[in-house]
Amino acid sequence: MSGRPKGFTPLMRFMEKIHIIPNGCWEWRGNHNYAGYGVFWDGERPITAQRFSYKTFIGPIPNDYDTDHLCRNPCCVRPDHLEAVTRGENLRRGTKPRPLGGGKNVKGLKAGGLCNCGCGVQVESRRLFYRAECAKRRQKQMRKEKWRIWVDAARERREMRKASNVALSGGS
Repeated sequence: MSGRPKGFTPLMRFMEKIHIIPNGCWEWRGNHNYAGYGVFWDGERPITAQRFSYKTFIGPIPNDYDTDHLCRNPCCVRPDHLEAVTRGENLRRGTKPRPLGGGKNVKGLKAGGLCNCGCGVQVESRRLFYRAECAKRRQKQMRKEKWRIWVDAARERREMRKASNVALSGGS
């Protein structure tokens, strides 16, 4: 049996897994596929988190269209950072999926822009890369956050058991 209240909709579950980062992206904190894109169970089947976001907040995606990240962050699910485009257009824009930690070539950006992960590091080249250090740091933070949540939940369960034992023993 699930720990969620009855009537918990897919949209509620989706919004639970979003974290807003400094550059404005809604970063997906749920499961990811091999290429770093979020994966979400919409109640019928697993789909990418950005497709669920686009369908929910903007509208249907035409057949044979991809969702392109205008922000170039594969973890982003913010609807206004997504655009439905043909596969050919998506490839022309240089959105070839790569695993987290790999660089991503983003064409047409001005020299001296900031790293797109939100870390604030100045990038000197004309191309903006998701640096391996940034991806590793983000993954480490996510692991620490999940561990902190688990520890807090365990502590809460322990305190509830202790309180129920005290109540059963008559308050001594």
